[in-house]
Amino acid sequence: GSADEAVTKLRELLGDLDLAVKTAVNDWHQQQALGLLIDALDAAGRKAECEAVWKELIQFNKDRLKYWEIALTTATEQFESWKS
Repeated sequence: GSADEAVTKLRELLGDLDLAVKTAVNDWHQQQALGLLIDALDAAGRKAECEAVWKELIQFNKDRLKYWEIALTTATEQFESWKS
């Protein structure tokens, strides 16, 4: 198909994905569940387990941050290259 058809189809896909992200389980939900587990473990006095889950949550966030930092850098570089 044509480039215009591809644009139309990709815009439709992005619209569908936006809804899917809002209705699906994603990283935000996992982060929230880990936070709730920390609260529950703390309330139960299970300090060692609570500490381990805190470390898991911190690593989870570091991993996501690294991914998005790379994505941002790549997109910025590609945009600058495209403008040239």
